[in-house]
Amino acid sequence: MKFVKENKPEAAIVEEIKIEEYSGKVRDVEKFRASFNTIQLSKIVQIGLKMVEKQDKMPEKQDKTLPAIREVKEEEKKCLQNLTGLMSCWRRNRDSIAISSWYSKWIGFPLYKYF
Repeated sequence: MKFVKENKPEAAIVEEIKIEEYSGKVRDVEKFRASFNTIQLSKIVQIGLKMVEKQDKMPEKQDKTLPAIREVKEEEKKCLQNLTGLMSCWRRNRDSIAISSWYSKWIGFPLYKYF
């Protein structure tokens, strides 16, 4: 009993440990261990098979995803080209824009609304 009280799992929350009489049949420890190991190994195999099945489906999903990724990449290229063009236009015309902005403030109304 001392072993049970002193060796509980680290994260276990144990409310109570009772000692009671048991009238049922108790299996031999070695037979219990062997059957328990067999059950656990069977669970491991089942989970492993499910994982392999999911892995087998991944290439199909990747094949469907790659065209979508390429499409997004092309859209980003177009946006970048448009932005680059816009920045070039702004650089070419920034002096005019600055003068127009200054003049708009000086005369009291924005010129961009009329051009």
